[in-house]
Amino acid sequence: MARPVYLIKSLEASDADGIAEAQAVAAAGNLNMNGSLVQNGVAVLDTGRRVGITSAGDDSSITFTVYGRNGTGGEISEVVTGANAGVASTQYDFSAVTRIVASGAAAGNVTVGTTAVGATPWQLVNYHLAPTNVSIAVVVEGTVDYTVQWTYDNFIWVPTGGTPDFPAPPVPFDDPILVNATANGETTISLPVTGWRIQINSGDGSLAIKGIQAGISN
Repeated sequence: MARPVYLIKSLEASDADGIAEAQAVAAAGNLNMNGSLVQNGVAVLDTGRRVGITSAGDDSSITFTVYGRNGTGGEISEVVTGANAGVASTQYDFSAVTRIVASGAAAGNVTVGTTAVGATPWQLVNYHLAPTNVSIAVVVEGTVDYTVQWTYDNFIWVPTGGTPDFPAPPVPFDDPILVNATANGETTISLPVTGWRIQINSGDGSLAIKGIQAGISN
């Protein structure tokens, strides 16, 4: 039997300009990271979460590359295509942002901060056990909307304590029971997967998460 997993996840209120306050971007290059979350040139976030970019003009012809670290300290980066509104990272949850690079001049001021979305680290599933059932229970405190997700993508080990990482952003699939859930709930993943996580979609409440995998080693 695999070990139980106990997690707590909550997000502070989103901060639209906590990483970079509104600024003109005259050419390709680094944005000035001058928001309230920045310490010694690095934006330190409360937990792993998505980064939001707001453009005052139509920036759909340029991209913004966000560089930073995940919850285990690993270096990550994600390319976000600009828009004529707000856009956000979708592949990674950043615990710190070290640099933001625009590929060209922006049409208007650009602001960078945090969104109301963030997920737990991926939790490894031993798919060699039979059966591979994983039971997940979530206890909600306050107001929060969340979704249980899993992936089939291959992972690699990282030397920071056994948390799985992936050579490319894994593709998540939503659980059919705990999707956009707002109350206490439980679900079971009964098919072999490589990992699971829980994503907060909105809200400033907190989640207490328990996951247990059944099965006997073959």
